[in-house]
Amino acid sequence: MPLTEKGEKIKGAMQQNYGKEKGEAVFYASKNKGTIKGVDKADAETEPGEKKQEDEEQEAQDLPTQLKDAEQQLEALEREQEQVDEGQERQNAIDDTKEQIRSLRDEIRSQTRKALGKKADALTELETKQDSDLIVKHIEDAVDGLSKRMDAFEEKEKKDYAGAVAR
Repeated sequence: MPLTEKGEKIKGAMQQNYGKEKGEAVFYASKNKGTIKGVDKADAETEPGEKKQEDEEQEAQDLPTQLKDAEQQLEALEREQEQVDEGQERQNAIDDTKEQIRSLRDEIRSQTRKALGKKADALTELETKQDSDLIVKHIEDAVDGLSKRMDAFEEKEKKDYAGAVAR
């Protein structure tokens, strides 16, 4: 059913206040309940001055009831909005906590990489030292072997010299 200018204004205000879908739902619920009238063209076909006497009396009697209903509906909507706001606050807190966790994990990874890098450097240094120690050990063994051979050679030379002198 097409809306009147009044209906368009009220619907627009409700959509602006509650959001497009929620505002539309509140508007039609209010219209169907009778809280707001004259918002669609079928309701507005009679001119304002053409209302029947009993319609005016009935409407006058219903105004306090309509006011009470509208106030209760507003309170319910405000409670819903508070729950939505609380939900959004919780979601924001969850998002903030997730971001904090991501940052902490990144920091832990960074520190772990640094520590591993230092361990790798220390291990490389140790391996180099061990390689150096091994080379030194081989040189010492080679020198000891040469020293023994030299001693044996000198011993043989002494014996050969002593034998040559004795002849």
